Amino acid sequence: RIHHSQPPADAELLSRAWTDVMVGHLLIRPPLFFVVYPVLRRVLQFDDDETQPVVLWRSALQLMVTIQIDDFLYYWVHRMLHHRLLYKHFHKQHHEFKNSVPIAAEYSSIVEDLLSSTVPTVAGSLILRVRWELFVFYVCMKLHQSMDAHCGYILPFPLSPYNCYAIGLDCAGNHDFHHSANVGCYGGGFLFFGYIIGTKKAYLKAK
Repeated sequence: RIHHSQPPADAELLSRAWTDVMVGHLLIRPPLFFVVYPVLRRVLQFDDDETQPVVLWRSALQLMVTIQIDDFLYYWVHRMLHHRLLYKHFHKQHHEFKNSVPIAAEYSSIVEDLLSSTVPTVAGSLILRVRWELFVFYVCMKLHQSMDAHCGYILPFPLSPYNCYAIGLDCAGNHDFHHSANVGCYGGGFLFFGYIIGTKKAYLKAK
């Protein structure tokens, strides 16, 4: 378990988060998905996939590229949302949680959810026009990764594939520090941009 000095979320915040998430998932997202589904069906060529065999090497390559597109977009959008002119309007809600709990993964403003979560997640699949099976798999994988980042535990491999330091992954510790210190660590799974640009210095010093 990750230990730090920040107090745990109180009952009022947890209740507010659960209410917000339930409203979003039950009342807002279904009609939005109904609107965008025809676009996804056309771009991802759902009908063509039914007659085309799965090529494993191509799917694996598309998955790796999709992950990198997602990580690139997430880093820069997330960092942008920490700008002083944007933070209090769009990202502050998510940072009401000073330490990580799973419900915090889905607790955010509509603007943040669209720009920081939805767009990076689907961008790679739409650009590469992947099979619908790979699209669904990646959306589920990204949700799992987000829950892992907010679970409050650094789970070892294979319980979590997102905390494998050997390949540059430090998801849970990285993001928990981001919540508790509210500085740096803007990336998702991979840490490349944080290292290259220098936005992980506080985290590395704290470790």
